[in-house]
Parts: sequence; C-alpha cells; structure tokens
Amino acid sequence: MLGNAGNSDLFGLFGFPLGHSYSPSLFQGFFQAHQLNAEYQLWPHAQVESWKTWAAESPNLLGFNVTIPHKVSILPSLQLSPEAKAIGAVNCVAVHRNEHSIWGIGYNTDAQGFWNDLQAWMPQKPKNALILGNGGSARAVSYALTQNQILNTQVGRIRRNASDLLWQELDANLVQQFQLIVQSTPLGMWPSTQEQPPINVDWLLPQHCVYELIYNPAPSLFLQHAAARGAQVRDGSGMLYQQALASLLIWKPELKRERPSWP
Repeated sequence: MLGNAGNSDLFGLFGFPLGHSYSPSLFQGFFQAHQLNAEYQLWPHAQVESWKTWAAESPNLLGFNVTIPHKVSILPSLQLSPEAKAIGAVNCVAVHRNEHSIWGIGYNTDAQGFWNDLQAWMPQKPKNALILGNGGSARAVSYALTQNQILNTQVGRIRRNASDLLWQELDANLVQQFQLIVQSTPLGMWPSTQEQPPINVDWLLPQHCVYELIYNPAPSLFLQHAAARGAQVRDGSGMLYQQALASLLIWKPELKRERPSWP
C-alpha cells in the first residue's frame, strides 16, 4: 500500500531510481502556496502496473507522475490523452473513480514542459535539432519540436523509427549541421554522475545550443564539457518546473480558473 496521507489529497511519483528527485519539494511548494491540503510521495519500489490496487486502498489518491523506467510500460492500463497517444509515453496520470470502478487517464506533460522552457531560453525557434536518445523522453521532445515545425532527428542504440540514427553514425560534420542538441538520455544523472552520452564532445562548437533534460546534477558532466567548448547550455530544471505545473493543473483544474501566481 502507498504511504498514508491521512485526510490529504495524495499524489506521488513512480520510478526507479528516485534518490535524485526534486519533485516532492517542488510540489509541496505548489501546495503551500495555494493552501492545498495535499501530499506528494516517492514510490521507487512500488509496481506501477498495480496502480489500480494502490488506488483502491488509497481513496485519496488523485493522480501521480511516472518516470524512468515506467513511461511506456504503464500504457496498457490507461486511457490516453491525444498527446500521450501520439508520443507513446506517459508521465502524468489522473485517477478517476466511481462506485463501480477506477480508471486513469494518461497525459504527457514532458512535451509541454520542454517546449515552454525552450521558448524561455530560445525565443527564436531553432532551425533543426538532434535529439540524443530515442526513448520515451526523446519522443516527447520530438513531438514538441514537430508540433512547432522544427525538423528533428533522434539517435540511439537501436532504430525505433526509420529516420533514427545510430550512435556510431554520428560524426563531426553531421553534428555540426544541427543548431540545437537535446540530451534526453539518463546518462550522467545522479548517482551515475560520471556517465555521458556516447557523443564526442569535441564536435560541439559555439554555434550549438545544448539542452539537457537532466536536472540533478546541474550542470552534468556533459553540460560542463559542452560549455567548455563554447556551446550555450541549459539544464532540465526549468522543464522540471514546467511539466510539474502542467501536471498539477491536470489534477486540480480549478486552479486554472483562479489564475494563480505561481511560486
């Protein structure tokens, strides 16, 4: 059973590992600022596929977030919003119930969070983007870019789509054709802070804008090396805030009508 939240509305995060997560403090800030009686917990060892069982035992569970490695595996247990269906990955679930059943609607707020933060950093649209990785997070980034008419290419260990590149196909000339580089893999995330994506950082130049979804550590080793090469860099802290805010507005849509001043 999930942790007891008493009479509070309960939210939380399924994923592993979660020792790096800032989500509880971020959401508690939201809750306090808007006087919400709510609690946000971490569930690193819970089986996300059993979320309906947890929800039946925790009637105050209104929604939850999903991160690595569950963003795709949870799909069969959910109804999907249009963007989650298009992306093929979920990071936010709204729990619904009546006297007969419990069901969840899966959303993807990563795409919106990424795009909102990218606009704040790069008001002028990049002409194209190379996405490092081709998992669930990469698909959310690709969706956001494609929706805004920005050509993008994903690179990974295997081809998930015919247009994907393999890591070994990258070279300096190819990388330098892209203005925006988005690092969407978990390589370098706490606690494995010495890892980096398998791209030669010497190929990065001052013409590049390098955006990474990792927010702990910030900056990662990869971003440090990119900055040393003269590239403009941005970590995932802003995206974290934006996707969390989008999740909260899904769970608490009345806050949209209040036009709150966010902390």
